[in-house]
Parts: sequence; structure tokens; C-alpha cells
Amino acid sequence: MLVVIEIDFPNSGVSCYSMQFTALNFKRYMLHSRLPDSSLLIRIRRAGEKIKEENQDKEGIENLDIGFKVFKLDTSNLKAWDPDVEELEETLKGMVDPIKEDRTQEDMLYEIMLKYGIDLTMPLEEIQIAGKTAYSVGLGYMIVCLEDGLTLDFIEAIGDMKQSGQEIARVVFRDSGFADDNVKTNAVQLLKKYGIKVV
Repeated sequence: MLVVIEIDFPNSGVSCYSMQFTALNFKRYMLHSRLPDSSLLIRIRRAGEKIKEENQDKEGIENLDIGFKVFKLDTSNLKAWDPDVEELEETLKGMVDPIKEDRTQEDMLYEIMLKYGIDLTMPLEEIQIAGKTAYSVGLGYMIVCLEDGLTLDFIEAIGDMKQSGQEIARVVFRDSGFADDNVKTNAVQLLKKYGIKVV
């Protein structure tokens, strides 16, 4: 998996043409400093296909991940706290849901990964747990669910996953994602019983 991070520095000469893929068993990162355009993405795709073509004799080459993700730097997905005392009531109401309105669950997922120092090339899988959409990060190392209305059935399903052998070390939920405060309190205790850290 190649990760392309876009930073807009005008007149920069960074180019993916200069990249040489010499070792097939290492993940590669490329810092590219111009906004992505279709020709850049086509060149990256062709470079991946060429690697496979030129290394057909290597064992496991058909399973080589030549996909890529493109990231662009942006502001945080969370609203900034504004301690304006004159509008304190409005500020507090706005912070009930601290996630900016125009952000997706995927935006939040990648910010969570960055905040916990998790490599952006880690495997991600969208999964269903007790009727809720969640993300398994790093083959189940971390489960992220940003949906609302979470119940103890959902929490127990995560516990069952852990007991069936998945190495779930931590789970991430929205603070407001639980059906009510009782569910939230019981969820924390239940997950602790399973040896899972709640974030």
C-alpha cells in the first residue's frame, strides 16, 4: 500500500517519477507537494502495474498490494472550543456534538488513527456489529464505532469477538453515541471485564 500525502507548496518539484520501488516487502510512503490530478493518479497506478509486470517471477507477486490512498491536510474534524462568556449557552449547545457537520465517519476514523499513532497503511475493514457499522483497524486491534444509539447488545457482541480470539486492545466510541448514560457506564465496565480499553 502506498500512502500519498498532499501538501500544497507552490512551485515544488517533488514528483512521483523520482520514486524507485526497489524492495517489494516494504510499505512505501510518498510525500507529494502538489494537489492530485488525474494524470498523477494514472502514473501511480501504472507504476504499480509495472512493478508487478517486472517481478512476475517473484513468489507471491500476485498478492502484492499496489493500491494507494491519497490524503490532503485539513483542519481537525472537531469543533474548536470558544470560551466566549457572553455566548456561553450557545457555545455549550454547539459542543453537544463536537464533530463538524461536513465531516464523514471516514474523516473521523483517519484522525483517530493519526492521534493514536496508528500507521495509515494498517488494514481497515468496515464491519457490522449488532446492526451497527464499525471499523476494524489493524486486523481487529482497534474497533471504531461512531454511530448513535449504541446498546449493551452491541458491547456484548464486541466482548464475544474478543472471547472468540480476536486481539481487540481498544475500542473508540463517540461520547454521545450511547443510548443513554446507564448504557455508557455499564459499557465501560463490561469492556474492562473483557480486557478492552475504552477510548
